[in-house]
Amino acid sequence: MQMTKKKYGCMKRFWDIMFFGGIIGTASFLIAMIAILFYPKPMESLPMTLMGLVFYGVIPGGLGWYFRKKFAKAEDEYKNMLIQRAIYTLAKANKGIVKISDLAFSLSIPYDEAKELLSGPSIAGMAQAEIDEDGFVYFVFPELKD
Repeated sequence: MQMTKKKYGCMKRFWDIMFFGGIIGTASFLIAMIAILFYPKPMESLPMTLMGLVFYGVIPGGLGWYFRKKFAKAEDEYKNMLIQRAIYTLAKANKGIVKISDLAFSLSIPYDEAKELLSGPSIAGMAQAEIDEDGFVYFVFPELKD
């Protein structure tokens, strides 16, 4: 089942809250542990404080950190897929030919970044770089050429 953009955003916010809540929980229970050490009988309260530290700090913070990282990786993969789709759509519309300036304009990115995208590993082997008579570099996608 593919995750919708709205559901993805909600899940990402949830794990962000868990991560930062875990940081706050860890900090507050560490402060409580330090304060307990100054009580007359510190060993009576210490086990409960340690449990609170684990359940309200370490576990939510660790889970939040793990899933934030996982969602960041998924988001990068999704962005790369959208960029590849835009490149192929542009190539299909232009009969298999993509100019760097056209890609930069269609994606609203700088020229150098568009050049990097076209010469990157995601397009390698699918497109061939060629130079026209004016010295401009363009990329030809043979399977999309009519």
